[in-house]
Amino acid sequence: MQRPVITLVLILLLLPTVSLSQSITVSGKIADKQTGEVLPDAHIWFPKQRKGFRSDEEGKFKLLLPAQTEYDIVVSYVGYSKRKFSFSSQSDTLINIFLEQDNALNNIVVYGSKNDFGVKHTQMSAIEMPIAKIEYVPAVFGEVDVLKALQTLPGVQSASDGHAGIFVRGGGYDQNQITLDGAMLYNAEHLKGFISAINSDMVESLVFYKGAFPARYGGQLSSIVDIGIKEGDMDNFHGEATIGALSSKIQFEGPLDKGRTSFNVAARASYLNLIVQPALKKIANNKNAMTPYANLDFYDASAKITHLVSNKHKLSAFFYMGKDKSKETPTSNSSHTEAKDAAWKKITITDRNGSSNSTNNWGNIASSLSWLYIPEEDLSFNTTLSFSKYDYYLKYQNKSYTKSEEFYLNSQEFSSLTITDIDNYTEHNSGIKEYSASFGSIYKHSQEHDFRFGGKLSVQAFNPSIHLFQNKYTYTKGYDRESEDTTIINTTIGRGTESLSTVALYAEDEISFNRYLKANAGLRYVMFAIKGKFYHSLEPRLSLRYMLSDNQSLKISYARMAQAIHMLSNTSLISPSDIWVPITKKIPPMKSDQFALGYNFEPKEGIELSLEGYYKTMDNLLEYKDGASFVTSGENWDNIVALGKGKSYGVELYAQKDIGKTTGWISYTWSRSLRTFNRSGEELNGGKSFYSGTDRRHNFNIVANHKFSNRFDISLSWTFQSGRRGNITTTSYISGIEGESSGAYNGYWGLWGNDYANNIPDNLGGFAPVESYKYRNGIQLPPTHRLDVSCNYHIRHYIKYMKVESIINFSVYNVYNRLNVNNLYWGFKSSKNSAKEDTVIKGICLLPIMPSISYTLKF
Repeated sequence: MQRPVITLVLILLLLPTVSLSQSITVSGKIADKQTGEVLPDAHIWFPKQRKGFRSDEEGKFKLLLPAQTEYDIVVSYVGYSKRKFSFSSQSDTLINIFLEQDNALNNIVVYGSKNDFGVKHTQMSAIEMPIAKIEYVPAVFGEVDVLKALQTLPGVQSASDGHAGIFVRGGGYDQNQITLDGAMLYNAEHLKGFISAINSDMVESLVFYKGAFPARYGGQLSSIVDIGIKEGDMDNFHGEATIGALSSKIQFEGPLDKGRTSFNVAARASYLNLIVQPALKKIANNKNAMTPYANLDFYDASAKITHLVSNKHKLSAFFYMGKDKSKETPTSNSSHTEAKDAAWKKITITDRNGSSNSTNNWGNIASSLSWLYIPEEDLSFNTTLSFSKYDYYLKYQNKSYTKSEEFYLNSQEFSSLTITDIDNYTEHNSGIKEYSASFGSIYKHSQEHDFRFGGKLSVQAFNPSIHLFQNKYTYTKGYDRESEDTTIINTTIGRGTESLSTVALYAEDEISFNRYLKANAGLRYVMFAIKGKFYHSLEPRLSLRYMLSDNQSLKISYARMAQAIHMLSNTSLISPSDIWVPITKKIPPMKSDQFALGYNFEPKEGIELSLEGYYKTMDNLLEYKDGASFVTSGENWDNIVALGKGKSYGVELYAQKDIGKTTGWISYTWSRSLRTFNRSGEELNGGKSFYSGTDRRHNFNIVANHKFSNRFDISLSWTFQSGRRGNITTTSYISGIEGESSGAYNGYWGLWGNDYANNIPDNLGGFAPVESYKYRNGIQLPPTHRLDVSCNYHIRHYIKYMKVESIINFSVYNVYNRLNVNNLYWGFKSSKNSAKEDTVIKGICLLPIMPSISYTLKF
């Protein structure tokens, strides 16, 4: 009896060994044969074993297969030739597979994706946009624009027509985290939002999250825009140069040490006033066309160096610098008046001279140093040090000189003299510096578990301030008196430098329960520290995917996010101004909770449909109190703000076709976004809920591209959005907008004439109060829509034995010349009942039909 039992025990103990001896591990890496760049999400298929796998973010794969003498393997990646081969092995095997780009696919447009967030992935509310896909969205003057491409996606809105900023699922502009190789970019716009500050020639990948945030991401409530910068070619030198109507740019890359070290550099500079503004003046037949962008210029430069220390270590360094400058041409005015006073038998002669000008500069610096370490095929570590800086400077200066003399009418005898000389200016400074260190690890434990863990430490410094200066000199001389006086006001308003330290830790696991159910579960802990106060945030994240069939799935997600920095924005449609500020002892971090439910369907290869609904709540939102602004209040910012809550919800539809000669996508969003500020002493809108400035009920986009041949392709995009919301100042000078000389806004091109306010009553005091809205954000602009078209013609030729490609781009922005209202201004119109002019609110249309041409040389 004992012998059979012992035999059975030995069999059970040896069974795993026998089983393992009958299996081998096949692992390796998939990369581009020409550049050596890894190919994430490539498909590896073993037909005999009927097993498949996809490579990870580092292009690696690992499979457990039954031991046998020969294996067939098929490797494929979008845009590359499929590779088939066989190998024999009786033990664990390491294979490095290199794929070649398929030149035969030049007639077929495809999108390679590093993150397949489709039917089978747990991730929802996210998308990766390869640079090829971004380039299919026509942009102003042929300038490829990363952020404007995002505006065509569901759940994403633009600030206004032609503006590069994004607003995601009812959130604010400051609730978007945009990073370049891990470094924060605080202002992602050039030319006051005309184009984005991101040079598309340097972009390798863009992953966009608007919900279902993995635990490794945090810091902003509404979206993550994770942009990876392209590494330079390790083996060959090449680049491209573009000359356009708006700007010119150049990009160049190649090896520093062949096969080990590479560089990639790029630079851009604009000349808006050289070509664009004169052309638009002709188109609009108005000398003041594009006045808001007059005297604006920008430049930016980027560089990345990559060094392969070994097959396990890689170092990379990235640097970005961008700057915008605007200096208004000084304006001057003078007047001469003579007024007779019959009662006193005097005449008063007054001479006035005045001048004004403004200077506005802003800029970013973003830099990072990264180290990737891969000790094993299933384990990797990534460490990044980064520095970011953002500066904003605005200066208004006004000078006035008044000389008033009185004489007696009969004798012309001198009576009195008064001279007033005033010189004043206001300087507005706002800036952020951020130092950060982050660490992340990926451990592929098995087919059922992918673990990620890591953390981040950051220190931010803020220094918003207003400097007010006035020098007023007064001289008075009378019949028997003489006096002079000088008054100087020199005041700085601000809290000085404020610091914020943040520590974050996270862990997440991608869990495969079975072929139907898969989950990503994570937890993020964050501690915010300011002087004398700590805030803590525990942020659970969960995403579930259930397969209904091989090409259909249901997804559900929940994510909590916290944010410790705010951007204070006034809601005026006339003169918006923004400053960045941190949390304080009485202003806690913003928090959000977002739920989403989605359905994904792939009816055939290359076609994807998705339907998502979301509900998001937000707490500790910050807005100015009614009528307040840091720029004009004379108080510290934290004394003029209110804390409140918000909620947004909506439904999003997305359909895309990403293979074939004709590609593109359609997106539609129905959404609502509300705010409630009803805390005692901080009520806005009487404590009642009101629409946020980002509430735009409908958002519809169509993007299409057709490739006729290797030489010619055409792209178009059509967009429709409900009008944006805001307020308009309740005080207006009869001669123009308060703070603007001579009604400067009247000079803008394309005035859209609908009246929003009651007529202003006659008022001899120079200005009149106007009840322009009853509710906060109570004014809604008309809907906007436009069609953009872009054509590319490719010519492959030689320049002194060097093979090059020339690309001629012809673009038309706003093809049917829709006059979309961007802003409002106080204007006048003839009254039907009297000879007087009525004062009304009119719309400003900045961007008419704009054709352009650009030339690119790739070498």
